[in-house]
Amino acid sequence: MMQLVTAAALYLLAVSRIPAMLRFGKDTVFFSAMLTGTAALLTSPAVYIFVDQLVGGRNVAKLILHTLLVFGLWQLRIGVLHAVATESKWQRSKYRALPMYLTLVLQAVFFFAADVGTTTTNFGDSYNVRPAGALFSAMVLSYTGFVCGELALVCHRFVPRMHGLFRVGFTMVGIGGAFGVLSAAFMTLDVLANAVPDMAMWNFHSTPLYQILQLIPIGLIGPGLCIPAWAGRAERKRTERWEQETLARVQPLQERALQTAGLDRALEPDPGAPAQDRLHRLIVEIWDADLAMGTASALTPEERAYLLAVDHKLDLERTS
Repeated sequence: MMQLVTAAALYLLAVSRIPAMLRFGKDTVFFSAMLTGTAALLTSPAVYIFVDQLVGGRNVAKLILHTLLVFGLWQLRIGVLHAVATESKWQRSKYRALPMYLTLVLQAVFFFAADVGTTTTNFGDSYNVRPAGALFSAMVLSYTGFVCGELALVCHRFVPRMHGLFRVGFTMVGIGGAFGVLSAAFMTLDVLANAVPDMAMWNFHSTPLYQILQLIPIGLIGPGLCIPAWAGRAERKRTERWEQETLARVQPLQERALQTAGLDRALEPDPGAPAQDRLHRLIVEIWDADLAMGTASALTPEERAYLLAVDHKLDLERTS
């Protein structure tokens, strides 16, 4: 049941990113949530058995599950770094994808070296006692810890520059990343304890603590990523409303200024142009008409102050 709840939560995160997906044509957080949600779905015994039978009945579904996690976590990493630290060293490094490729290769090597048998929903109990099986499971956990560590570090560095709900959301992502490192470390020790008798004290995968360690990072990172998306959507709606209200107020000022100065429109209105561009053009024509009138003016001091404030806001939005 817990596996289905986790999968549902990740799919819900994907749904929340659909508007961004439609607006930009791609969204790494959407892909991450879909991939990791499908991986979580595969941890359900019934789903795992069904899928594994389709691909040969030799626990290849376990390798597919891990591969989905690797790609999903990488998409999450790209999405967070792009949102938080676009031009940072984390984005520019030409070796940035090496950990992902290394994990994919090594986990495949260890999977086939473990000589796994027919479908089982107790893969850990059956094969983590073998060194190759334990290393196969440890690879994706170590990789998870690496990605979560990057998220925690980049959020710690760049979140203090943020404000409002964006800061709240990415603070949650950073804390979730820190817990993810801790969870991955303990779970890696648990996996290795199956193959190394001297580490038996770390074997706790059958305890509630194991489930809690899995859920804390998801419970923080998932909502943390939703908050900036919702905040951004609300901010865009406020901006669109302000633009329409401002256009309705500036248009009559432009017509009056041109009529008073005896000037014609420099350009015909373009209803399809972005609202910011139309506002900017209107204000430019008002200032041109005002200059053409010399010492006289078609504007009251209050209207001039209003237009200056609008112009300043447009300049800020263009440079943000």
